[in-house]
Amino acid sequence: MDKTAAFSIAVGFYVYIFIISATKVSENDVIKPPKELTNHIPVDIFVNKEYRFNNSKLKTIRADECKCKNGKCMRACDVTKTTRCEDQRMVCVCNPEFGKTSDDECEYCDCGQGINCTFTRNVYGVSSANCICPEGYYKDYYPYNAKCKLKCSSERHCQNGGTCNWYNRCECPSGTKGDLCEEIDDCSSKCENRFEVDCLYNERYRIAYCDCKNWSLYFDQEANICKPCPCENGFCDYEFNYLYRKLICRCNYGYKKFNGYCKKCDCGIGAIGQCEFDSRGGRICKCGVGFFEREGRCLVVVINTVLRIRSAR
Repeated sequence: MDKTAAFSIAVGFYVYIFIISATKVSENDVIKPPKELTNHIPVDIFVNKEYRFNNSKLKTIRADECKCKNGKCMRACDVTKTTRCEDQRMVCVCNPEFGKTSDDECEYCDCGQGINCTFTRNVYGVSSANCICPEGYYKDYYPYNAKCKLKCSSERHCQNGGTCNWYNRCECPSGTKGDLCEEIDDCSSKCENRFEVDCLYNERYRIAYCDCKNWSLYFDQEANICKPCPCENGFCDYEFNYLYRKLICRCNYGYKKFNGYCKKCDCGIGAIGQCEFDSRGGRICKCGVGFFEREGRCLVVVINTVLRIRSAR
């Protein structure tokens, strides 16, 4: 065998060994899955933030002994992500919005949607949550516990007439609340059927009102229903006061509103001012000089004038 053939065989052998080694996966190697998302926050970036900062305090146990209330057991190396996995020891990792109270138990933080916390105990053994607020949030200490709230900015505006102050916090008008004034107080009582109506806020009168999702219908607050416009000889409109928004009719010329509808009301050419209705729907006409009212009409005084002329002869 010449030197060229021997060299080719040696090269082929090493290439084969390299391919076999590259495809072999050790039992301790970690095949990273796609990042798990919880409320658009990657788990390995934010949910386990407290463990990244306290890796030395993690208590690792055997996989068959791991218990985790309101959380899940994960390999310690998958949590710290600092070294290769050498064994299968597990650690309790809390679900989003929960924090560690012991090595195998997590408790609800009440810090805001998707936000985690750590728990500390005072000398009396009472635990309290310390919210871990991400960027774009601030810690609100009022009235009792410190929750994380959204900051307002030029990209994140206050809603329903709220204003963003120097501290990037929304100042909400009366009748609204929430980080960005997005919650309207009276929606649950005024707009009960949320499948048919939307709850909106009038900034001038500072009240909640309902609007039908079907734009061809009008919301009647007094009847608490969506219905077609009842104004046959006019058009529907709304009138605001400081209590609610009222559905009203704007009647066409020659018609007057009666019991929520447009009813014909014409007193004739001799009428002074507008035609009115009494409680029963009868027309009330105010007639001018030379006219008299009869059955809801202003009639010209003609007969009396003719009689006076004949008696004068």
